Amino acid sequence: MVRLSRERELCVRLRPRLSHWLLACFLVSVFGYAGLVAYLAGAYPNDRAVLAAAVGISGSVVASFILYYLAVALPEAAKRQRIKKSCLRNYLYRKRLLVRSIVSGSVCGGRIDLTVSPAEIDRLMSVAEFRKTFGKGREADEGFCAYSNYIHKNESEFRAATFQLSLIARQLDHVLNNYDIENGELFEVVKNMEDVLFSARLLHADYDDIRRVAGLLYSVFSGLSMTSGYRDYDPIEKAIRSL
Repeated sequence: MVRLSRERELCVRLRPRLSHWLLACFLVSVFGYAGLVAYLAGAYPNDRAVLAAAVGISGSVVASFILYYLAVALPEAAKRQRIKKSCLRNYLYRKRLLVRSIVSGSVCGGRIDLTVSPAEIDRLMSVAEFRKTFGKGREADEGFCAYSNYIHKNESEFRAATFQLSLIARQLDHVLNNYDIENGELFEVVKNMEDVLFSARLLHADYDDIRRVAGLLYSVFSGLSMTSGYRDYDPIEKAIRSL
């Protein structure tokens, strides 16, 4: 199933590129045909007809690609920047809501060293600070365990977390499937989120599903990778910024 998704992603990447090249070729052919008609009509001096025709065709190629750049490349670059800005703003907003819910759930779960304050939320938006705050502790009221155990006992909080994650995954998936974006890391993160959320969307999520969602939240916000260990960045935020 992942293989089919990757093939679909490749097709989406190639589609706009092919249309751009077809447009450029069409413009070149139009200008080239105009130059050929002018040559056959005797518009060029006889002694320099071949040179004039070559210069005219070369100029048509240059003019075609300038027109392509102004009409296609520049607007698409501006569109990509708007998508990137909107996607990043949405992600940081959703992340802030999730971080706040993690802090609130941890406090309700027994942690007395945290407060649900704007300054605390701002601090925990940092990967390093989040890892420092939630990376240690093995007891039920320590580290990230306090939050995991709290959402296990409070399904409404668990559903709220999965809802925010699903909104993030939906927007990122829409961006990947509808725009010419080459970002393998973002694609991998989104598909991993979708796999985790698929079972969590079931009517009665079990303990393993809740652990997977909590693990996803911790791995993203702390920069944890199962293959490369801790990283100094939020993989979703970094992938969006590199669009």
